[in-house]
Amino acid sequence: MTTEERRAAVLARLQGAGTPLSGTKLAREFGVSRQIIVGDISILRAEGEKIYATPRGYVMPERQGAEGLLVSFICRHSKEEMEKELLAFVDKRCWM
Repeated sequence: MTTEERRAAVLARLQGAGTPLSGTKLAREFGVSRQIIVGDISILRAEGEKIYATPRGYVMPERQGAEGLLVSFICRHSKEEMEKELLAFVDKRCWM
């Protein structure tokens, strides 16, 4: 399997997955190291694929049901402001 074939297969696997897939699991499936999968995911992202890393593995949110990633927040703040922001999300359920 060539590098391009593996990347296409990884993408197809993610598109068909109903749950997050870990880099380790994908590495075992394709017989490569986890770092190779990390690189493949980076290249797929650079090509425009919407692949997100979660604590449970890689997901493609638009392929997931209601259980998938719904919103992504990006912010920049000081260490002191971090607790205030996190508590606001949890207390007010801003993410729902």
